[in-house]
Amino acid sequence: MTKKIPLMILGVTAIICSLLLFHFIADSEGPNLFVISVAAFIVFGVSLVAYLTAISTTNKLLYAMCIQALLVTVSYFVLR
Repeated sequence: MTKKIPLMILGVTAIICSLLLFHFIADSEGPNLFVISVAAFIVFGVSLVAYLTAISTTNKLLYAMCIQALLVTVSYFVLR
């Protein structure tokens, strides 16, 4: 059970980050649920790889969450 909690946190933060990404992009139709889901899946996948390959065992979750924030920030400036 305790190994699933960080993965659930990564999933929730991936959804929140992708919602924020498309919230700040000025779109007349608003964010599409399918696009947000695909973006959240991509952000979760990248952060999961970062989480599983992290060398340090103490800050794995923080490292993966920083990767999520960095990925969403870069994506925002690319899509802007």
